Amino acid sequence: MRQIKVGFLSPFSTIYPNIGHEIMDGILSGIPERLHNQFQFFPEFIHQGQPGALRPAIEKLVAFHNVDIITGMVNYRSIRDVYSLINRFKKPCLFIDLGEYLPLRSEHSPYVFYNSYEMWQVEFALGYWAQSEFGGSGAVIMPSYEAGYHLPSAFRLGTQYRRPSEMQWALIPFRGGQNNIKESVREYVRVIKMEQPDFLHAMFSGTEALDFFEAYKEEGLAGEIPLVATPHMISFEVLNKIKSLNLTMYGASVWHYETDSVENQAFKKVHLTQTGGMANHFSLLGYEVGRALENLYPFLIKGSQDTLSQLHSLQISSPRGERKFINHSSFPNPNIDIEKIHLSGNDIKRVIIGKGEGIRSSHSIFESVYSENISGWYNNYLCV
Repeated sequence: MRQIKVGFLSPFSTIYPNIGHEIMDGILSGIPERLHNQFQFFPEFIHQGQPGALRPAIEKLVAFHNVDIITGMVNYRSIRDVYSLINRFKKPCLFIDLGEYLPLRSEHSPYVFYNSYEMWQVEFALGYWAQSEFGGSGAVIMPSYEAGYHLPSAFRLGTQYRRPSEMQWALIPFRGGQNNIKESVREYVRVIKMEQPDFLHAMFSGTEALDFFEAYKEEGLAGEIPLVATPHMISFEVLNKIKSLNLTMYGASVWHYETDSVENQAFKKVHLTQTGGMANHFSLLGYEVGRALENLYPFLIKGSQDTLSQLHSLQISSPRGERKFINHSSFPNPNIDIEKIHLSGNDIKRVIIGKGEGIRSSHSIFESVYSENISGWYNNYLCV
């Protein structure tokens, strides 16, 4: 029996230098070992995920390698620019994204399916919880990079979901020629300290997240203004670098490495066995794609139309619950945990203190985001 050829779009990230390997490790962990020899992978480097890099990569995968299906990390802004290409080639695509944008509403391709981490859902839940928990007037601090995605809008709408609320916005501008914004972060943190909001939501990535945590601690905001952080900022990779700061913060997650569910224990075991390393959210997204490929295998042998039909109805069990790969208003919202995180010495303590309020992207509250936010970054979130 012939091998199934899988095209893999691999992005570049200075924040997660091994992102392509982590996703691929996850995919191979999701495919049973007995089927490993039945799949052949063809990686293509797509830089940061811009359409100018996507188009030639997809063309090569289809025209030269004649792949049966394409996967990899692509965001919704970029995919719109290559829909016509995908429709012409008629190859099924199962793409991965972090959920930095709300799902597309009006533009679709019958060949494109998504496995999203749904960060916009987490941000909405965080906004709703923070406003309910702390009340009053909150503040958001972020650089222009985070501002270019839907994440700030989702948080803002979460704070306004039940009642109108005021929000202070501190947008740190990009200053050409600077490698980082460390001093700018401190300047804005000092202003926030003087204004004394009821809570502060920080949205940073990479080294800028570390700069913010240091400023939050050293400028005396810790213990004075409650801190609410993004999923990336409360990831193990980031917290492990700042655990000596002895901070307390709040966040939200759709998946915990420590969860003792049967699905999560099975995922961690097979990932550790195959890679020898600790899984993260990128390997989880890959694992879910691998589980999908296992189910799609007999249909991929038959041809694209059989695969498309199966993808429309396919549902898999994952460490973060039941997963489907098309956006539909009838699908359940993700399970979101609200966490309190305390850093002490070399210890990271995470306690689930509540459940997040999920919402469907078809809700009328998002009309303003779809109608007003017509620009944005083409690169995948964290791929800088």
